[in-house]
Parts: sequence; structure tokens; C-alpha cells
Amino acid sequence: MTRRVARRYLARDSETGRALYSGSYFERFGGGGDRPEVAYQFTADDLLAVTMLSVRIERFHALHVLDYRAREFSELLTQIPLGVSLHDPEVEALIADDGPASKLWEAIHAIKPTSARTSIGRITAGKLLGFFGTPRFPAAPADG
Repeated sequence: MTRRVARRYLARDSETGRALYSGSYFERFGGGGDRPEVAYQFTADDLLAVTMLSVRIERFHALHVLDYRAREFSELLTQIPLGVSLHDPEVEALIADDGPASKLWEAIHAIKPTSARTSIGRITAGKLLGFFGTPRFPAAPADG
């Protein structure tokens, strides 16, 4: 059953060739986040792509990701190789608590506009990092 559901989700419309479900297109939106010219920065395309996975990026969070903390995030992205798989031995060092992928996820997750508003969220942070390659960072657990 799982393969059948996955095939249906990833299938294209036979008449138009377009994705049937927006989420199945998220990592290819705008050419993908692993294109050389944008591989080590977040772009507006990245934020829009993540919304295809039914998550919301608030305006204030977008400002932090794209502007206020863009240099910090870019520096961490440069430490995460493109095309690394979760099955590769090197991934352990990347996702360890002191690894660059973990640090980047924590930094994105911690963006909080005011004490009255919530952070960007664990799942959204993980999905945003997932836009970079196949996979660039694992999705966060669904516990918050």
C-alpha cells in the first residue's frame, strides 16, 4: 500500500505533465535549492517551496531567514555538503548536536518575533532544510 500511495503522490497529470500534488514538487520548485548559484543561501523560492508542504512561513520569520540572519545561515549551509544521503557515514557528524546541520536547524527553529508569538516550528525548520538536496537534512520528529 505504501508504494502505491507514494506513486500516486509523485505522479504527474497525464494530460499536462504537471504535478498532481504541490508537495510532490517542493524540492524541484524554482530549479531546486541545490542549484550551484543558490546552494548556500535561502531564497524566496525556498520559502515558497516549503509552503507546498502545507506549512506556513510568517512574514517575520521570512525576514530573518532571507535578510536579518541570512549571512549566519549561509555560513552554516556551506558546511553541509550537497548530495549527502542520510545513509552516508559522514552524516552523523553533520546532524550531531554540534554539527552544522543541527546548528542551522536550531537557529531557524529559534526564530521568534516576540514573546507572544511562536517560533518557526520544528517541522517547518526541517522542511526548509529538506529543500536543499536529497536529503540535505532530515525532517524533524513530529513532536512539536
